[in-house]
Amino acid sequence: MEYTFVSLGMLILAAGLNMAYNPAFRRRKTVLVAVSMAALAQVVFDNVTVAAGFWEFNDAATLGIRIPFMPLENLFFGLALFLFTIFFFEHFKNQGKSD
Repeated sequence: MEYTFVSLGMLILAAGLNMAYNPAFRRRKTVLVAVSMAALAQVVFDNVTVAAGFWEFNDAATLGIRIPFMPLENLFFGLALFLFTIFFFEHFKNQGKSD
């Protein structure tokens, strides 16, 4: 269950930072489309790699819920990375520009 707590915690933190500090994140339809596209790409890629035997996951560290081969926690982790990328890009994109 370690992976569950870490990945879910990271997802909650990333979503919270974006909601609190990223005005672009408030355009819900845009965010929903972007997150859906990232999730779909991750589910396809992760399932192919897990099915091919490149990756495997310890069932003791996860909830045991699979989509169909990858654990649910891996989706949480990937979405957290995606949301952190959006947050840091938006936060730092204007820094260093001279007025």
